[in-house]
Amino acid sequence: MKETACGAGNPDPAGNRDGTAPFPWLPLIALLIFGLALRVFSGWNTAVINPDGAIYIHQARALYYGIWDAVTRCTVSYLSLYPILIAGAFPVVGDWLVAARAVSILFGTAVLWPLFLLTRRFFPLRTAILVTLIYAVLPTLVDGSVEIARDPMYWFLAVSGLYLFTRTAEEYRPFYLLSGSSVFIFAASLRIEAFLLILVSAAYLMIAGPRRRRLRGTLVFLLPLILSLAAFFLIQIVRHPEEIYWYRLKEIPGKLIGAASRYQELRDQLNLLIARPPAGIPYEFFHNVRSNIWLIGFGAVLKHAVEAFFFPFFLLALVGLVRLRVRIAG
Repeated sequence: MKETACGAGNPDPAGNRDGTAPFPWLPLIALLIFGLALRVFSGWNTAVINPDGAIYIHQARALYYGIWDAVTRCTVSYLSLYPILIAGAFPVVGDWLVAARAVSILFGTAVLWPLFLLTRRFFPLRTAILVTLIYAVLPTLVDGSVEIARDPMYWFLAVSGLYLFTRTAEEYRPFYLLSGSSVFIFAASLRIEAFLLILVSAAYLMIAGPRRRRLRGTLVFLLPLILSLAAFFLIQIVRHPEEIYWYRLKEIPGKLIGAASRYQELRDQLNLLIARPPAGIPYEFFHNVRSNIWLIGFGAVLKHAVEAFFFPFFLLALVGLVRLRVRIAG
């Protein structure tokens, strides 16, 4: 079967682009073991607990001992999947700190599996293995995988959802649409940013999805979200008929409105500096800063992105973008 630049026409659910090559179990298992070893070693040598870690352990303890009122009393007013899994791991390991790190390390390692499957849909086997190896040894991901935080579980769910969603690239597949959307919803319960994955995926289905089924595919993809929101409102009406408790849903518009308001406040403060600039700083400086303040935010995002890539790998990514343009054009 003829291969395309994006892996369309791939019939193999495991991600083998030719549909005949055996699944590379041995190298993938070796990568998982290697990634796990790095994370266990890093966790063993990490003595400091991040501030949020104490909150999640507190929630897990409250769940384990049945102190339901204390679950949402300590800073965080909602319950996520992470403390629930910590409470489930505690009887196995017998230590709250070890249980919390074990859950993070487990998902920080497990993300390599859907990452390989996702990468394999777009690139040859050697490239997919290399990408997975890079993510296995990436310092930022290794360090993040031993933190007592929701991020490792979010990475696993987000990448798994992306893999399931890409399975619909060749044809209309309701099962993968429903599965991918459901996984994205679980990811959003950990990190509210995952709602962007749902919105962007729905927009993609409407614009570039399989023809004649774009509207149907979009509705199928959004069905778990619609049912989840309906169940949420029903439960809230029963539990709090006087007022709906929005949990983290109110953070979505709040973050957008808050960012816009803070941006305007900063521009207003710069207006004062333009009118009365400090001694030694020319008027033009603050005038230009006020007009181009958004570039500072863009630069900060770019800086963090480069750090997340790890500097040597970021240079490789730039080279890959050039090749990607040629590949798409061809």
